[in-house]
Amino acid sequence: VGKISAQFNKAKVDATKIKIKNLASTLETYRLDCNVFPTTEQGLDALVTKPTGGRDCKNYNSEGYMKQVPKDSWDTDFVY
Repeated sequence: VGKISAQFNKAKVDATKIKIKNLASTLETYRLDCNVFPTTEQGLDALVTKPTGGRDCKNYNSEGYMKQVPKDSWDTDFVY
């Protein structure tokens, strides 16, 4: 049972690492379009809907950059 649990936890860690890499890639796309990363206040939600406050992004993708902000494998929000 311990070995199965360890493998399950490793799978969760690996899946979360992939989600982090995807977020980093999406943030880089946002930066290329907007010339800046979202502010801390705008957060990762800026990848889903165009932020209304803070720095304006004139080249924001009209469909956003992702459908929703993912959570890690433990169903916890990522902190930006």
